[in-house]
Amino acid sequence: MASSAKGEVHVNTILFVECGFGNDSHGQSATKAAVRACRNSIEFNSIPSVGKLVPGGYDGLKLDVILAIPPSYQSTLDLDEVRKVFPYGEAKFTIQDGGMV
Repeated sequence: MASSAKGEVHVNTILFVECGFGNDSHGQSATKAAVRACRNSIEFNSIPSVGKLVPGGYDGLKLDVILAIPPSYQSTLDLDEVRKVFPYGEAKFTIQDGGMV
């Protein structure tokens, strides 16, 4: 079972794992880089069986999103903007130190 940083279970069954990369070389925006990474991670997938596998179908999906952001940029991250990338489901974010500057 996947759990959040606080220990409570958010996802009981992992159906798939995607990875993405995003950056904002010129503007140095953590939000823009995170949006790009999230878009990159879901751009080319299709899961037509979600309606049968997940109670509530696409709207019932629970997404655990881990973002690696340089510590000095974490305070500027706008998770409401990043959340808009996901057209359905409930996204829960974990921010960890990482990324590139």
